[in-house]
Amino acid sequence: MLKGGVIGFGRMGVTHYSILNTHPDVQLVAVCDSSKFTIKNLKRYTSLKLFTDYRKMFDEVEMDFVIVAVPTASHIEIVKAAIQKGLHIFVEKPFSLTAEEGKEIVAMLEGGDLVNQVGYFLRFNEVIRAIKKLVADGLIGEVVHYKNEMYGRTVLKSSKTSWRSKKAMGGGCMLDFASHCIDFADYLFGPVEQVFGSILKNIYSLNVEDAVYTTLEHQNGTSGNIMVNWSDETYRKPYNRIEILGTKGKIVADRQECRIFLREASNDGHWKKGWNIRYLPELEKGVRFSVRGSDYTNQLDHFIDCIENNRATSCTFADALRTDFVIEKIKKDFATRSK
Repeated sequence: MLKGGVIGFGRMGVTHYSILNTHPDVQLVAVCDSSKFTIKNLKRYTSLKLFTDYRKMFDEVEMDFVIVAVPTASHIEIVKAAIQKGLHIFVEKPFSLTAEEGKEIVAMLEGGDLVNQVGYFLRFNEVIRAIKKLVADGLIGEVVHYKNEMYGRTVLKSSKTSWRSKKAMGGGCMLDFASHCIDFADYLFGPVEQVFGSILKNIYSLNVEDAVYTTLEHQNGTSGNIMVNWSDETYRKPYNRIEILGTKGKIVADRQECRIFLREASNDGHWKKGWNIRYLPELEKGVRFSVRGSDYTNQLDHFIDCIENNRATSCTFADALRTDFVIEKIKKDFATRSK
């Protein structure tokens, strides 16, 4: 039985706790949160060991792993402390506030056996995994270009109090939304070499961007557009969509379905000429407990499985660091263009 703790009991912390609390090989023993209201209610309804200081939690509770679900600005100091305690670590995305901070952490882990993972859950969505294989197998031929989008209604008015409105806390559409699309692109097409024509727009926020638009070119020559807006109230919840154009067809997919257009039927007869469609229930294996989608459960089960079998995750800190570098390239590209 692996013992774990959660640091940060907001929306994502609660999500991760709920999922892991049903895992047969996991016992969650501690929670740390800065909210006295949260701690008071957890004390009332659970037998967890509760803390407002993660250092005290690390010193007083025996654990195998920790889930870090706090604003990005606090990731590095907590992760450093967890490494020093010899804990396996799952940290919410994005990995770090700056790529230099992330490099330091990755260097600390070199040569060690601590399992580390960043919460880019799209990598664990069955539809996304299916299209990755279809593209790699050449179903739509050589990729010509892609369009990678994410929209939501997270910020619909100006705020001076929310951490999302504060650059120093890791706020902004770039880190919260665009990081998913960048990691998603890296997962499908490999590392990004260059960025072009970057635009960061303020819609409601004063000090952070609410929309990000840019063009990525990958090391293998594939190119694509990132289009992200967290201030679009026409969406009930965050929505991801990707469109991939190839020489033999096109793939259009979101987290729930995959539509494939082929100029000719596949040789194996599995895919017909014209439009084909596959839905998530046809592709997913099913999970014991789902909160906000099976991909959230899949990523945490993967993390636990990697601890139990002493192997690296498919979204390590080093993987996530590539996204942090691309984010900095986009910011630099926009700053250069806007002078």
